[in-house]
Amino acid sequence: MCPWSLLTRGHRGDQHAARRAAAAAEALLDPGVPAELADPEAAAVDFSRAVASAFSEAGYDRSPEAAGAVLLKTASMLQS
Repeated sequence: MCPWSLLTRGHRGDQHAARRAAAAAEALLDPGVPAELADPEAAAVDFSRAVASAFSEAGYDRSPEAAGAVLLKTASMLQS
């Protein structure tokens, strides 16, 4: 019997989430990342604030239209 057939969909989802978390954590192990996170460039701070604001305005809507609205809102905030 194939070992994968013993896994439920939930287990496979958990494994996928664990792989994504490990990949994200691996980026933090780069020697230059902690210094960059401690002192980000002004443009990066502005961008992250604009994205966070646009996402908060979108609320819980996860449609393609909402994603487009987030991008447009972010771009308009950065241009002004």
